[in-house]
Amino acid sequence: MSQIFDQKPYASGHLRALLTIVLLAAGAAVGLLSMVVNAALIGTLRSAGDPGAPYELGESLTEIMYVLITLLQVAIYIATAVAFLMWMHRAYRNLPALGARNLDTTPGWAVGYFFIPFANLVKPFQVVREIWHESAPTGEARESFGGVSPRAGTPALVGWWWALWIIANIAGRVSERVDRAGTIESMLISTWANIVSDGLFVIAAVLAILVVKRIDEMQEAKFREIGTQGPPPPPESFETYRTP
Repeated sequence: MSQIFDQKPYASGHLRALLTIVLLAAGAAVGLLSMVVNAALIGTLRSAGDPGAPYELGESLTEIMYVLITLLQVAIYIATAVAFLMWMHRAYRNLPALGARNLDTTPGWAVGYFFIPFANLVKPFQVVREIWHESAPTGEARESFGGVSPRAGTPALVGWWWALWIIANIAGRVSERVDRAGTIESMLISTWANIVSDGLFVIAAVLAILVVKRIDEMQEAKFREIGTQGPPPPPESFETYRTP
């Protein structure tokens, strides 16, 4: 069953993309710092005594830094998520104005899928992949972006970004669960898991920066391309967006 939505004029998402990129870069920088602090915490834990003994974070500089870095990561994560979703909504909303037809979802659902359990493991990736393909210029500018063409499979950059993002989240969940035991041994395992999670998040953030930057550049280039050719024709069935 299809639903009909009004096609809106193109609205540049460049500022939203820039904000998202800045926050992703900040998150990556804090992630690297977190890895250093967690490595120092491992040394503290190893000298704390019996691995099976209960353990609570104390007041050493390393432990204080660990708590502060964790709080900072949460704050940056929330800010980045908001910025990324705002950019993603704008990027998807722009697709019909760039000539895309019979899209798989709507701008609202492009964001909403992130909040639906299980669906959020696959659907956001599919949405970003669709944005990537439908944003690709089709004229002379196409070669500047590696000859990207609509529906040409999954771009490696998008695939690696999403895979590392999922694995990093899994490692983070492992760290949270193990840490609940409250012993030196469990804290050690949790800290190692944090280092792995942080490392994967840093790489995923760098890849996300490249994804956002490339899509933003493609949309801007395609909009300029359309401006020289005239506006795209209206969809024959007026089904700009297609939803189940």
